[in-house]
Amino acid sequence: MSSQESLSSPLNPDLVLRVGFAGKRELDAAQSETVRNRLLDVFSVIGWRLVEISPLDDATNERPVPAIAKFYSHKRPTLRLIHGLCEGADTIASGVLEDLVMPALGKDFAAVVPFPIADYRASRDPDFLPDFDQQLAACSYVVVPDGIYDKPEESDTPPAHLDLAKRRRARAYRCQSALLLRQSDILVAVVNPDLGGKPGGTLETVRSALDFELPVVLVHPDTGEVFLIEPGDDLLAVLTHDSGISTGWQETLATWVTQITADPERSEDATGNASASHGLGLMNEFFSPATTQPRKTLREQLWSKFLNRFKPAQTKTPSGPSAVAFAPWRNRASELSGRYSGLYRGTYFLNHLLAVTAVLLAAWSLVLMGKTSTQLTEWVQGAADVAHIAQAGTDPAKKSSDFAPWVFPVLLALAALKLWIVVFIFRSTHAAIHGEWNDRAVDYRYISERLRALNYLPLIGSFQPPAAAPAQYASRVVRQSAVDWLFDAIIRSVSPAQFAKDAEIPRANATSIPVKVLHIDPADSLDQIGKFWILSQAAYHCANETTMQRLSSFLERWGKALNIAVITVVGIDVLLVTAKLTHKIGEHWLGHATVAGALLVFVAAVIPAAVAAFNGIRFQSECQRLAERSAVMHTILEGRPDPVTRKRNAGRLAEVKRLHSRIHSAKEHPDTDPGSWTLESLHLSEKVANDFVQEIAEWSVLYAKELVEP
Repeated sequence: MSSQESLSSPLNPDLVLRVGFAGKRELDAAQSETVRNRLLDVFSVIGWRLVEISPLDDATNERPVPAIAKFYSHKRPTLRLIHGLCEGADTIASGVLEDLVMPALGKDFAAVVPFPIADYRASRDPDFLPDFDQQLAACSYVVVPDGIYDKPEESDTPPAHLDLAKRRRARAYRCQSALLLRQSDILVAVVNPDLGGKPGGTLETVRSALDFELPVVLVHPDTGEVFLIEPGDDLLAVLTHDSGISTGWQETLATWVTQITADPERSEDATGNASASHGLGLMNEFFSPATTQPRKTLREQLWSKFLNRFKPAQTKTPSGPSAVAFAPWRNRASELSGRYSGLYRGTYFLNHLLAVTAVLLAAWSLVLMGKTSTQLTEWVQGAADVAHIAQAGTDPAKKSSDFAPWVFPVLLALAALKLWIVVFIFRSTHAAIHGEWNDRAVDYRYISERLRALNYLPLIGSFQPPAAAPAQYASRVVRQSAVDWLFDAIIRSVSPAQFAKDAEIPRANATSIPVKVLHIDPADSLDQIGKFWILSQAAYHCANETTMQRLSSFLERWGKALNIAVITVVGIDVLLVTAKLTHKIGEHWLGHATVAGALLVFVAAVIPAAVAAFNGIRFQSECQRLAERSAVMHTILEGRPDPVTRKRNAGRLAEVKRLHSRIHSAKEHPDTDPGSWTLESLHLSEKVANDFVQEIAEWSVLYAKELVEP
């Protein structure tokens, strides 16, 4: 390892850009030369921009690089090319990148095939097999779904089987296309858009990429024109416009690379606003050397003990798979989220308790001051009597009032304690606001929960999880941009090769090709997704709903009870005052009534403060709304309970079970099995992931509250 590489933390992600490739299979000599030259231009632009962004680049950059790029590791940036191991454009693209002279750029090759590798290899033209074997050996990993290669001779095959074979191939190639996009950040396609496409072909892949929110670089094999198509663009309108190679597409492509890898704010200088400053501070802390978790502060312990009173008894849920490759980042995010969440919630909880204490001390001081004022009046009157009696020659000590010596020290102590409480509340609130404890807790939980999906989506071949849809009119969306950058950078940094297994692909000459294969078993993947992901999260939301509902009911119930108590106390006080004014109280009860009145005033001052504290905790914790959100998520995952049995048999879990059953049923009848169940399993898994990502994105907006600084 070089000295420069050692400067980065193990948490710093590597700078990687994943380029998916789909291209025309049949190219003549002229087209091949045109495509080769244009792909060299495309890969050069991408490669040089990655080098410019990399922290290793010591040269003066011509383009401004956002400061967030410094959080990449001090390793060479990598351009990963993912293709289909096919003749024609795929082979040209692989060769162009391999021959690209750029020492500062790392190169990686990967592939997605529609069928088992041996079957796919056997389906290739014999003249292409040497190139196929060479490309296969160069791949760091190959994704292999459960497609069935079936292409019988039409002359002696029943029409029904011909139709099944055609459907099998169509499903397999569409599955290959979908999985290719799940490995990519940009799609480079070589295709003549005027020609019709086949199922899973290049043109269909281009449309799917745009629907999947991926930008597309389209190279025309006849004219060499380069079309840059962004998600949301009208594909036909772009293709009918003469973009040409002289319209500055290189600059636009370089901007795309920057936006994907190092520009979460979509601006040339991402450090020029407050939200970017927040993001940079967040990343500085995240990537700082991990230290031992400090002991919980008093505020954290108080909140934890208070909340634990409302949690239901824990039920054991089976532990699911854990993606070791993503574990360091998720563990770090969870640690920081728990720390700041405890600090923030403990702060507002302790602040409300101390505020009630301050009011109690103030009320006590008023009672003592009232008593002292009476004693002072009596003392002054006693002093006058002393002078008069002294002149008469009597004993003055018999007439003077007794003044308790402890009253003034107690008042001073109470005043000092109140001052300390007020200063403590101010300082702790100031620290929470300016330390952005709540923002940090929300952002770190956001990244932790999004990384949870990476325990399951790789099982089905997805390394491009659904993005969080921007919540309209919410300022939090901007503040999440740095966190979204971190999430995407982590995914790009972790190669799917870490999830693949070693395999040997046999060749005709009794040799084999060693390769890492990410084999997808849709039935097993669905089983784990349903059993561990959906059920565990359903159990969490069920428990969270109960906890938040109990907390809300407790605070609401005691708030109402204390309100009634205040009304009762004030009513009794009014009756006592009325009785005094109307002389309805006998002389022997007057002293008791005075003491009772003082106590009632004391209680009437303290109880409203307690009511305000209960309401403040209820408002700040958002317990009722969070309970409702967990109830909704539980319904999405498992459906509504049956009115009779109270069991839940719907939602995403039911969808997973139905698809799982269909797969098993098809495998029991191989003669009719269409194969490529990976495609349907992939889409269903992403629906589940989308439910979770939307929930956490909306939760982060909902919980974006700050303490009010006194």
